[in-house]
Amino acid sequence: MAEKGIMKTTQSTTISALKSLSTDERLNDETRITRFKRIGIACAMALLVFLSMSATSSAQTSITIGGGLAIPNDQVNNVYNSLSIADNTSKVWSTLRESTKLGYDLNVRLRFPLAESIFFDGGVGFARFPQSTITVADPSNNDTLVQLLSTQNVVPISAGLDYFLFRSVISPYVSAELQYNYMSSTVDYAAGNGIGVPLNLDTAPVDSRVGAAVGAGFMLNLAITSLNVDLRYHMVNLVGKTSDEQSKSYVSLNLGLAWGFTK
Repeated sequence: MAEKGIMKTTQSTTISALKSLSTDERLNDETRITRFKRIGIACAMALLVFLSMSATSSAQTSITIGGGLAIPNDQVNNVYNSLSIADNTSKVWSTLRESTKLGYDLNVRLRFPLAESIFFDGGVGFARFPQSTITVADPSNNDTLVQLLSTQNVVPISAGLDYFLFRSVISPYVSAELQYNYMSSTVDYAAGNGIGVPLNLDTAPVDSRVGAAVGAGFMLNLAITSLNVDLRYHMVNLVGKTSDEQSKSYVSLNLGLAWGFTK
């Protein structure tokens, strides 16, 4: 009888442990699924850049490396997507953001023809917006509690189409694309200002959103290579915004060199 009691106790303990393990596994699975969702679109769009390259190996394929200006709207540095922030005592403080500063944009693009005037256009970029100030103040009297410094980065992975109006020494085009945007920011206290203030602060907020871009440009044939001038309007967070999140966008004006593109 004692042995049966011990066996039942052991079985009960084992079942409880298995249930606990099963719960932990479910939670881990949910975490994995969330992560997969975040990177799934990025992987799919990255694959589109290189998809069918073997089928188009005999066709005209070009690579463009470019860089230039990134001109943001006033929401790009809204890193917390809110007009307020809480401290460790749950008191809510208002925030006042300095206008996002002019940044720079770097990108690599791959093009290959799908028809006489239509080209697949895909690539990856990096837009960085320099340090701007966020003032945290008491909403009742606007007294400043602390000043924060924030820097924003946007990494778009894109896939779309270019339509060339005509092909000559100068070949103008219009463009449209979908993007998966990875957005990261760094937030620090201003030097000598507010160190140790008990804000409930994420100093490295990260978001990912689905966006799009439209633009226009032209290729200038220089014989050995081609000069690419490209203007695009990037809508960073069209899909996946939180309830309080405002639309974020920027305009890029890039100058690049293209190899493999002929008129």
